[in-house]
Amino acid sequence: MDSSQKPRNDSHGISIVIPAFNEEKCLPETLSFINAAQKHIKQEFNIPTEVIVVDNASTDKTSLVANEFGARVVRHEVRNISSVRNAGIKQSSYDLVVTVDADTYVPLDAFSKIWTEMMTEKFIGGGVRMGIRSNRTHVRFFVSVMEFLMMKITGISLGMFFFSKDAALKIGGFRETHLAAEDMAFARDLRVYGKTMNKRFLNLRSVRILTFDRKNASSKQMFLSLLTGLKVLIGIQPKKEDLDYWYSPKR
Repeated sequence: MDSSQKPRNDSHGISIVIPAFNEEKCLPETLSFINAAQKHIKQEFNIPTEVIVVDNASTDKTSLVANEFGARVVRHEVRNISSVRNAGIKQSSYDLVVTVDADTYVPLDAFSKIWTEMMTEKFIGGGVRMGIRSNRTHVRFFVSVMEFLMMKITGISLGMFFFSKDAALKIGGFRETHLAAEDMAFARDLRVYGKTMNKRFLNLRSVRILTFDRKNASSKQMFLSLLTGLKVLIGIQPKKEDLDYWYSPKR
């Protein structure tokens, strides 16, 4: 029996959760890619999907743009990326959740490939490959090296994550003590929990997302952001200024 013929229930589908703070400029392109991927999986497997944009106290037209592209908007005022992601998970209608940032190119077949793997019931969740869409050669090189090193160090892909809603809730969601590198900590927690269920964490290397090069960060800034993320992962609390790459209102 293929996955399109599996018995249905009301929660059988995919919820795509997007945290968003002042993302009116990036959201149209990101949601266009996601809408196309939704149509693709609908044609292939005939399953429902939804997009939830968690508007994190935006002061621009983020919510309006999200609505125009068919997303459901959830307002969340706490400026904490883990708390934002958790709010989206809790509002998800379906049993398979995908989290992706608001400045991301998502391949047409991404959700179809994720669905196919998750329907084998071998995996608790997983991540995909990450790159950057940039005209700057040194930026593309740096991100490529960063992804390679992080994969070697942690054994976890850097990109878009997917998981069962039930598993996410049982491990307490994303750690709200983490203001950066929250996705890596979550993936690590998910992998540990999966072992208790005799399920693996999947690094889905056939899917590669591309983040937009919209922060104009220098190589030094990108290196420092990576260093901050690694510090968080080993339990070192970053200074407020270390978090500007993620939380500055001027970004």
